[in-house]
Amino acid sequence: MLLPKQQLLLLLLLFKDPPCWSLDQITTPTHSYTPLRRLFILPAVIGPNTAIPPFFTPLSDELQWAAAWLYRATKNSSYLQYAISTAVEDDCDTFSWDNKLPGTRILLSQYSFGADGGDKSTARFNEEAKRYICSVSVLPNLQSTTVQYTAGGLMFKMNATNLQYVTASTFLFTVYAKYLKTSKQTFSCGSTVITPSLLRRYAKRQMNVIHGGYGEKYPQRNHHRGSSLPSLQQKSEPFGCGDAFQSYYYTSEPNPNILIGAVVGGPNHEDEFYDDRDNYAQSEPATYINAPLVGSLASLASTSGS
Repeated sequence: MLLPKQQLLLLLLLFKDPPCWSLDQITTPTHSYTPLRRLFILPAVIGPNTAIPPFFTPLSDELQWAAAWLYRATKNSSYLQYAISTAVEDDCDTFSWDNKLPGTRILLSQYSFGADGGDKSTARFNEEAKRYICSVSVLPNLQSTTVQYTAGGLMFKMNATNLQYVTASTFLFTVYAKYLKTSKQTFSCGSTVITPSLLRRYAKRQMNVIHGGYGEKYPQRNHHRGSSLPSLQQKSEPFGCGDAFQSYYYTSEPNPNILIGAVVGGPNHEDEFYDDRDNYAQSEPATYINAPLVGSLASLASTSGS
């Protein structure tokens, strides 16, 4: 669910001439920590007296990510200053639903390009973006990668829902390739010169590996409630949770509903995939896998002739 102000931010990004009331609501300068917390954290989920679940990382990356997008939407310098003031020094090679640092760095790096070196205050984000790309790439003469690659060529970061890291990093590569091409720049990872075309080739290779699972032989036992339970047209009689587990979750039969276009967690480090509903690490689809996948494919399609 999106908060009203988040919805206004999306309107501001999507429409060239948004309603004046949305501009009034969104472009008001924000200088403190509290307003950003109110804007981007659901009070019903994380209230003033609610403990943050232990599996969440600290919220600083979320707030910096929020400030970066608010600056992107409004060009209000207070949001950029907030992102700069909350920046951390640590490098990070994981962009995911729970860690937004690489995404923030790539997003803000665009402002360091341009005449006279762009906005000097964003230069640190560009340098961090370059180090991120070098750390997750398998490129000629490059030994600094911090991730593994399977024999089939798939980036492998973690066992649980690995394709989220593949699609997310690939999307960032295509975005940064656009920045490099627009500014007519390159940079180096070790002795390897990184060009826009090289980044796109890397992205295309990862997309090709993922799409090797597209066709007649696809996962049929997705860890997904809507896919694994029959529709009312198939079974109109009500049934309880216990019956659902026994009849539909634990069965080896394929799911009755096919998820068209969904991408699951993907194969393991040995390129093996076990099509088991209980194997959620590999068989669960998620929007945070699909969304950057669509972004990567759109970018590659738009630059296929370049």
